[in-house]
Amino acid sequence: MNKNNERAEYTTVSLPKKLMKNIENFIQSNPSYRSQAEFVRDAIREKLSMEKSENNSNIRYEQNQRKIQPMQNSYKNLKRDDEEVRDNYELESLIMRYKMETDRKFEKLWEKINSLNNDKRENRRNSSDRIVKRKLNPFEQY
Repeated sequence: MNKNNERAEYTTVSLPKKLMKNIENFIQSNPSYRSQAEFVRDAIREKLSMEKSENNSNIRYEQNQRKIQPMQNSYKNLKRDDEEVRDNYELESLIMRYKMETDRKFEKLWEKINSLNNDKRENRRNSSDRIVKRKLNPFEQY
């Protein structure tokens, strides 16, 4: 009964003869392994741990991607916001330029109006002076 239980714990694996020859040559040149079975077990464990670490790294990669995705979206939003700010800045600078030009035009127009008003005042003074002179000298001919 003990033998049946022991056999249930182990199984056999068939490997190609060329592969087994390579394993035997490797074991003979590397005394760290005592048997073909030990070498194969170690190789299988190593392969499984590599698969597991690759699987874990894939899982970590996917988790990181899930964490990174919102950051990338945030960056895209910031970039879009930056472009909007830049557009707003350009628009504001255009408005300021237009306002400055309009202010200059207004100032020139205001100067012209003041100049015309001054000319009118001067003309009024001159005409009032003539009127006053006429009143003072009624015998003067016009």
